[in-house]
Amino acid sequence: MEGRVRGGQMMPPWLWLWVVGDLAVLIPAEISFGSYLVTLLTGRGDISPQVTAGTSYKLLLLFTIVAGLTCGALAVGVIATMFPRLRGRWVERRYPAAGWDAPEASAGGGAASDWTAVVRSRLAQMQEFVDQHDPSIRLRAVAGGDQLAGIYPVGWRAARIAVFTPLIPLWDQDRAAAQAILLHEVAVRRHGDQFVVGLASPLVRLLRIWVPVFILLTVAPLIIYVALGSGQLTQAVSGRGAQLLLQPAALLILPVAALWLAELNADQVTARILGAGALRDALAVTRESRLNRSLGLLSRPPRRLRLRYAAPRRAGTFAVLAAWPVALIVQLLVIIAGALIAYLLVSQSPRDIGTNVLAGTHEFLGSDRILIIGAIVLLLCWPVLARPWSRLWSSALGPDLGPDLRPGLDPERQQAWRSYLAAAVVPVALLALSLAPLPAAYARPAVSLADCSRLAAWQDGPGYADKVGAETDIGKLMEARDPADGQSAFNQLIAITAAALQNPPPGTARDGYIAAMSDFRTAGLRLGSDQVSAASAAIQSGITADQKATALLTSQEKECHTS
Repeated sequence: MEGRVRGGQMMPPWLWLWVVGDLAVLIPAEISFGSYLVTLLTGRGDISPQVTAGTSYKLLLLFTIVAGLTCGALAVGVIATMFPRLRGRWVERRYPAAGWDAPEASAGGGAASDWTAVVRSRLAQMQEFVDQHDPSIRLRAVAGGDQLAGIYPVGWRAARIAVFTPLIPLWDQDRAAAQAILLHEVAVRRHGDQFVVGLASPLVRLLRIWVPVFILLTVAPLIIYVALGSGQLTQAVSGRGAQLLLQPAALLILPVAALWLAELNADQVTARILGAGALRDALAVTRESRLNRSLGLLSRPPRRLRLRYAAPRRAGTFAVLAAWPVALIVQLLVIIAGALIAYLLVSQSPRDIGTNVLAGTHEFLGSDRILIIGAIVLLLCWPVLARPWSRLWSSALGPDLGPDLRPGLDPERQQAWRSYLAAAVVPVALLALSLAPLPAAYARPAVSLADCSRLAAWQDGPGYADKVGAETDIGKLMEARDPADGQSAFNQLIAITAAALQNPPPGTARDGYIAAMSDFRTAGLRLGSDQVSAASAAIQSGITADQKATALLTSQEKECHTS
């Protein structure tokens, strides 16, 4: 019984919770949001094509596509877990068998034959050790490589451990460390994590490739744009860009947390069976370059953290059990940080910022409710589900299946049960917050995004130029001293007001603008027919309407900059 408690899987399968949640909730939501942004930033939505043609919106489109590719990389990595046989065949082509484990490998005599006999003997000893914990796992010798061992699936209930050359001498030099390396891989399989992690994991490979590419594709252009640009548009684009850049970072928090916890879980199993010293020795003999060590943080925690949580401690147990729900909180904080940067750069009012942050929190918790409820269920039920979960992946597990943590047993097990109950407080609090009466709607700007887009297009196009031209021509017509000057100004005024009436501004200034251009046109026609009194009245009416339209246009522009 003691062996069962020591060797049990303490951690719920957070990696599988993320995989299911990613396929069911996160990926569809990100695809929908990304599609909306692409439509918006390519001029096929509320923002007009004249505006989206600028450099600023092209940059935002780039960030949106890159963020979408991050979601795509995660999706491909998750989907690849559904084909364990294909992965197994790929691994065995990528790492050919050394032949040491085959009887015919000893033929030929000499030093090579002696080495082969020694290696086969060590592999037999390793297999015997693995059989004590999971007899269904077969070892497969792989020549060369700087790795020691790695598990990989060859089916839904079948797995193999690739044993690389460096592990052979380690078995003789430090038996405990070599056993810890093998037992760590066995623990990964017993938790069902070998589909997502392990040798040649598609998800881990994609993360290690994509994250550096993502940084190069996004951070450098944003820094250059901020350094060279200025004004309200640069601030708005920079804020939106920061929000888009933090979105992939938020997406990576949950899978990275799940990968770390899977690694810590396997470490804990290893330490409970062989002792923390054996795990410490195993970590000490693992050598990596600085680059691989840095990229490795995407799939496993730092060595110091692994050693810290390997030895069983009450506070440490609670910390690792509550780590997944806490990762949800960290993800929310990253999203809020991106939103705050965007709101502050466009000078949004503190009241609207508060409303938007609360509305965003409500939206986040609502969309992730399935993950929150899943975390509660797993924490409350895992002491009962741990044994059948391990049986799900292998029907030939060793005697240290554990843990049997059902209530009503000895004090040690009851204390372990309390750790799960305590950790469940975190997701329960998140669920309660998701049901709280937080603002469900974001603060509405004074003007809509569509109106601001159309206003910017009108100002950059001929609309604003026609307004200025009509004002100039009516002034020239009034100041004309001879018929020739008057005729020229008259022709220009008639032409430009006709064009202006065909292209009025959007929003509240539209009616005043149309009235001003109509009055200016009428004034020109009256002056052309020597109706000076009627022309003067039309000019005064037009100037009044034009001043009102100008004031409204200025107000609209200011509201668009602060919305």
